[in-house]
Amino acid sequence: MTVAVFGFGSMGRRHAMNARGLGHTVAVCETDAEQRAAAGLCGFIVFSLEIQVWAWNPDVVIIATPAASHLRLHTAASYYGIQALVEKPLYAELSNERPVNEWDRVGYNLRFHDGLRLLRDAIAKGDVPESASLVLRCDKASWPGRGYMSMLFEGSHEIDLALWLFGRPATLVSAREQSDAWVLVIDHDRGTRSTIEITGAYAGYDRRVMARVSGSTLQHAMTHTGAWTLFDGHREASGAGSSFSEMYRREMADFLSNGPHGCTLDEAYEVTGIAVAARDIAWRSNQLVRRPASCNIITES
Repeated sequence: MTVAVFGFGSMGRRHAMNARGLGHTVAVCETDAEQRAAAGLCGFIVFSLEIQVWAWNPDVVIIATPAASHLRLHTAASYYGIQALVEKPLYAELSNERPVNEWDRVGYNLRFHDGLRLLRDAIAKGDVPESASLVLRCDKASWPGRGYMSMLFEGSHEIDLALWLFGRPATLVSAREQSDAWVLVIDHDRGTRSTIEITGAYAGYDRRVMARVSGSTLQHAMTHTGAWTLFDGHREASGAGSSFSEMYRREMADFLSNGPHGCTLDEAYEVTGIAVAARDIAWRSNQLVRRPASCNIITES
């Protein structure tokens, strides 16, 4: 199988390495000369222009460029009939016109993490959780922007995770943004109310999920290395940091084999819709002081 990767930053490089490691022929399209040189040194086929990719006619493409270019590249891949994996966020805006492909996937890959899979299994075996909380804490210097776009880029992982763990469809109940933090409250149709807290005012990196089920608490914690612990009220399980690299490898293998476990376009669009709704609620409640300069949102009527 031939795989073309748009972008050779952190995510593009990881995807290219994993696709080649799975035995596929990989090309990289990168506009930056230094990144192209790095891709060449890694032994990848290298293109500098998008048109060269379409002329190469790969079996699949991976879109790992800045979010503002995702919709254009994804639309082109759809036009040429090429399956796509789009890095998160799906798009930087909602649009009435978007590609529809059953096998396209979006890079919300926490669902491939060992500890979170065990957490989901534990939730599925019990009663529907009455409430849940998801917390992402990281150094704001690691965020690619401020305000809404930061939430859409990194914190939307938590939105997708909440829907994957506690059920969809879901409705945003409230949202507020202040300083370096967002807090969202979501009602899931199955009956769970989840609270998502995303903060950049933290020296380090930490992801936590807690769910209240029949009077007991399920707890999952993850560090920046991917190391994790899970406590189900009776016993504790844990895993090493290598689970992060394995998570990305599983995501790629699932995508290239048309597997059923990745995030679909409809699921990712629901995540983006909740993020957009959160932004709008924050604006109306005057919690968002100013519109971020990088934010250009087109909402569906």
